Amino acid sequence: DNPADSETIDGPDCGHVSKIIGKWGHAKKVGVYAGSARAAVMNADNAIRNTDDAVEAAEKVGKEVSEDGKVPSSISGAAGDAKDASKDANKKATDLDTKLTTFKDKAGNSEFSGEDVSKKDLAEMKELTVELNEASKTADEAAQRVTEKAAKAKKDALKNSGAALKLMKAVVEEGEPMVKDAK
Repeated sequence: DNPADSETIDGPDCGHVSKIIGKWGHAKKVGVYAGSARAAVMNADNAIRNTDDAVEAAEKVGKEVSEDGKVPSSISGAAGDAKDASKDANKKATDLDTKLTTFKDKAGNSEFSGEDVSKKDLAEMKELTVELNEASKTADEAAQRVTEKAAKAKKDALKNSGAALKLMKAVVEEGEPMVKDAK
């Protein structure tokens, strides 16, 4: 009942409160940086997947609306940019994920969580996280651009009766197996 009658439990923090508070603050910072890095990697994975899917869908539309079956340059240019953005985000996600693994190993190897993580490690983790977030944003924007280019090409094709007929045939051919499966 009375704190003065409590027992002291020996440990690394015993008699070192001023040091322990700093270590707790550092451990919190280590956790925040690790969590932010993990979130950035997960976000990048989604951005990469969405960008790759957008490129594939846009190229498919491009082949359907073109008269020669080749992807028009308006779509292929945007698709190339999106592929580059996806590759860049993928490389940065891999780099950050690798750094995060070593970061976590350091964070868990000491008596206090994060004690072995240096300020330099924190700065590197923060920098890689910011770079990856920027690369993910670039990939998302590239995916949106290629999707817009494909939508415009499709809209323009529908104004041309020959291209519109070709587009409708492609939709029917793609839908026929689904109709058979639905029966």
